[in-house]
Amino acid sequence: MKIQKQEDEENSEIKEVFDLFDTDKKGIINIPETLESLKIMQMDETDPDLYDLISSFGNTDINYQQFKTLYTSCVKSSS
Repeated sequence: MKIQKQEDEENSEIKEVFDLFDTDKKGIINIPETLESLKIMQMDETDPDLYDLISSFGNTDINYQQFKTLYTSCVKSSS
């Protein structure tokens, strides 16, 4: 139960940061906004693996699910 609560709080934080940059509420943010938002979340936005993952998405906009994947990837690589 405690783990689920922690995951819910983390998901809420990720969504809150994503929504800060999704100012037009279209459900997407661009790459510079993505990098800036990760920096706000104290992630290493200069990590080359991050750029590889962004490139694998194949476009210049990031949706929420992709953003969550990036965040999760950053957390795993920093542990």
